[in-house]
Amino acid sequence: MKTKIRVYGKDQNRTALGIVNAYVKLNPQATVSELQQAFPQSLNTVGKAKELILPVSEANKHANEFFDAPEDFITLHDGQQVTLKYLWVKAAFDAIREHALQYGIDVAKITETPPFKEGSFRLEMVDEKAPVHHATHASAAPEAACVVPETKKKKCCWLWWLLGLLLLALLLFLLCRKCCRHESCDVTPIETGIINASDRLSGKYVPYQEERLSQSILDTNDSLKVVYPTGEIIPIKLPHSDTTIYVGSLSTEAELYHFLSQHTPVYTNEKEGWITMDRTYFQFNSTQLDENATNQVKNIAMILKEFPKAKINVAGFTDYLGTPQANLDVSRERAMAIKNQLISDKTPAENIVEAKGYGSEFPVCTGEDALCRAKNRRVDIKVVSE
Repeated sequence: MKTKIRVYGKDQNRTALGIVNAYVKLNPQATVSELQQAFPQSLNTVGKAKELILPVSEANKHANEFFDAPEDFITLHDGQQVTLKYLWVKAAFDAIREHALQYGIDVAKITETPPFKEGSFRLEMVDEKAPVHHATHASAAPEAACVVPETKKKKCCWLWWLLGLLLLALLLFLLCRKCCRHESCDVTPIETGIINASDRLSGKYVPYQEERLSQSILDTNDSLKVVYPTGEIIPIKLPHSDTTIYVGSLSTEAELYHFLSQHTPVYTNEKEGWITMDRTYFQFNSTQLDENATNQVKNIAMILKEFPKAKINVAGFTDYLGTPQANLDVSRERAMAIKNQLISDKTPAENIVEAKGYGSEFPVCTGEDALCRAKNRRVDIKVVSE
């Protein structure tokens, strides 16, 4: 079918919301049942809800599965408000994008999307050459610079991108010049290759995070999980527990033990010093720990027993998919799940200073691919005192 309306978006879940809004724009008399038939549940089977589109009152029964901010609701001609399932992984997003073509709805590539605030979408009537804007927040209005006829749109957008790149290059140049004038900017480069396990545990503490992230891959059996490199198996003797644990030289346990045994000064910056739990995964919208996670928490509890003065923080994180409040709630519950398991494994409650959820804040990588999202869905721990 000939394209009637084009959807521009910066992330998958809100672009999917843009697609449904585009359908309503083309079919202003559409009812809830007609929308459900137009976008069947088979396009996205993630979650427990049996429909992709539900009246707001019904969607409230499915916590964390639907867009729940009033500005994201779709108002139909009869005044009824509906909302869309919000978790659109790549396979489901590709399906709805292909499905929408039959209705004359085209989704522009991200590289073709004009600059505007991330988290919003934009609709453009192709035949009328008159853009129809929609932003998820009133402050997120698209930039007017690229609201131009089709013949000039690409040229205008490329000029803005080029200008942005030039400004960024200038800023980096000025920062580098400023840094080189101050001795405090001098740093000692760290070799990024694999460090021998014995060197790890006997020498000065070196954070493992960059090494671990750079070599991680997706689990071939579960695309929601990321597999981190473990390194060679090494023994860590724990006299207070009268046991020896055998873990990978790049594992969370090895890094935590190395940090504490070397009496490494704690990081005072909130963003630094976090150690990702590399065998702790959660199913969608779940806070249940699996066997691997439970075993890792048990190891961490035994290591902390060796250093009774050590206190830690626990932090939960999500990827960018989902509403901010839902992500915050889930990440907090996951952090609490780790805290409760540590306490169950005999870690004194007072030694866990804080268990906090940060939602999608502080990502370890940026991008929309499955591997990057899996890396960002994590629980981290941080030593805050020794």
